[in-house]
Amino acid sequence: RLDDGARLPFTPERTIEVPGQIYEWKASENDREKAKEVQLHNREEFLSAFRQGLVTLGYERDKAGNGRFLLARWDEDWGYASAPGEEELREEK
Repeated sequence: RLDDGARLPFTPERTIEVPGQIYEWKASENDREKAKEVQLHNREEFLSAFRQGLVTLGYERDKAGNGRFLLARWDEDWGYASAPGEEELREEK
Protein backbone atom coordinates (compact mmCIF):
# COMPACT_ATOMS: atom_id res chain seq x y z
CA ARG A 1 0.00 0.00 0.00
CA LEU A 2 1.05 3.54 -0.57
CA ASP A 3 1.20 6.25 2.10
CA ASP A 4 -2.39 7.26 1.34
CA GLY A 5 -3.62 3.67 1.77
CA ALA A 6 -4.09 3.10 -1.95
CA ARG A 7 -2.92 -0.10 -3.60
CA LEU A 8 -0.11 0.02 -6.13
CA PRO A 9 -1.64 0.20 -9.59
CA PHE A 10 -1.38 -3.27 -11.11
CA THR A 11 -3.55 -5.84 -12.79
CA PRO A 12 -3.26 -9.27 -11.16
CA GLU A 13 -2.05 -11.91 -13.60
CA ARG A 14 -2.96 -14.69 -11.20
CA THR A 15 -4.84 -15.12 -7.94
CA ILE A 16 -4.58 -17.76 -5.22
CA GLU A 17 -7.69 -18.31 -3.15
CA VAL A 18 -7.83 -19.01 0.58
CA PRO A 19 -11.22 -20.10 1.99
CA GLY A 20 -12.32 -18.08 5.00
CA GLN A 21 -13.02 -21.30 6.89
CA ILE A 22 -9.39 -22.45 6.75
CA TYR A 23 -8.71 -21.41 10.35
CA GLU A 24 -11.75 -23.37 11.54
CA TRP A 25 -10.61 -26.37 9.50
CA LYS A 26 -7.11 -26.22 10.98
CA ALA A 27 -8.55 -26.14 14.50
CA SER A 28 -10.89 -29.08 13.86
CA GLU A 29 -9.47 -32.57 14.04
CA ASN A 30 -12.14 -33.71 11.54
CA ASP A 31 -11.38 -30.99 8.98
CA ARG A 32 -7.63 -30.58 9.44
CA GLU A 33 -6.93 -32.71 6.37
CA LYS A 34 -9.08 -30.38 4.24
CA ALA A 35 -6.99 -27.41 5.44
CA LYS A 36 -3.81 -29.31 4.65
CA GLU A 37 -5.02 -30.05 1.11
CA VAL A 38 -5.76 -26.36 0.51
CA GLN A 39 -2.35 -25.36 1.86
CA LEU A 40 -0.51 -27.94 -0.24
CA HIS A 41 -2.46 -26.88 -3.34
CA ASN A 42 -1.71 -23.21 -2.68
CA ARG A 43 1.95 -23.98 -2.08
CA GLU A 44 2.17 -25.53 -5.55
CA GLU A 45 0.32 -22.53 -7.01
CA PHE A 46 2.79 -20.11 -5.40
CA LEU A 47 5.83 -22.10 -6.53
CA SER A 48 4.49 -22.22 -10.07
CA ALA A 49 3.76 -18.48 -10.05
CA PHE A 50 7.20 -17.62 -8.66
CA ARG A 51 8.86 -19.75 -11.36
CA GLN A 52 6.97 -17.64 -13.91
CA GLY A 53 8.39 -14.44 -12.44
CA LEU A 54 5.26 -13.41 -10.54
CA VAL A 55 5.31 -11.94 -7.04
CA THR A 56 2.60 -11.37 -4.46
CA LEU A 57 1.62 -7.70 -4.62
CA GLY A 58 -1.62 -7.75 -2.69
CA TYR A 59 -4.10 -9.61 -0.57
CA GLU A 60 -7.79 -8.96 -0.20
CA ARG A 61 -10.74 -10.46 1.65
CA ASP A 62 -14.39 -10.54 0.73
CA LYS A 63 -17.24 -10.03 3.19
CA ALA A 64 -17.42 -13.77 3.86
CA GLY A 65 -13.76 -13.79 4.96
CA ASN A 66 -12.38 -15.57 1.91
CA GLY A 67 -8.93 -14.34 0.99
CA ARG A 68 -7.18 -13.92 -2.29
CA PHE A 69 -3.50 -13.34 -2.98
CA LEU A 70 -2.92 -11.08 -5.98
CA LEU A 71 0.11 -11.91 -8.09
CA ALA A 72 1.69 -9.96 -10.91
CA ARG A 73 5.09 -8.90 -12.18
CA TRP A 74 7.06 -6.41 -10.08
CA ASP A 75 7.67 -3.11 -11.83
CA GLU A 76 11.15 -1.87 -10.92
CA ASP A 77 9.86 1.72 -11.08
CA TRP A 78 7.65 1.09 -8.05
CA GLY A 79 8.97 1.90 -4.64
CA TYR A 80 7.78 2.18 -1.10
CA ALA A 81 10.23 4.87 -0.05
CA SER A 82 9.37 8.56 -0.04
CA ALA A 83 10.11 10.48 -3.20
CA PRO A 84 13.28 12.62 -3.13
CA GLY A 85 12.62 15.81 -1.16
CA GLU A 86 9.32 14.53 0.26
CA GLU A 87 10.74 13.98 3.76
CA GLU A 88 11.92 17.59 3.93
CA LEU A 89 8.44 18.79 2.98
CA ARG A 90 6.89 16.72 5.78
CA GLU A 91 9.34 18.08 8.34
CA GLU A 92 8.47 21.69 7.40
CA LYS A 93 4.75 21.16 8.15
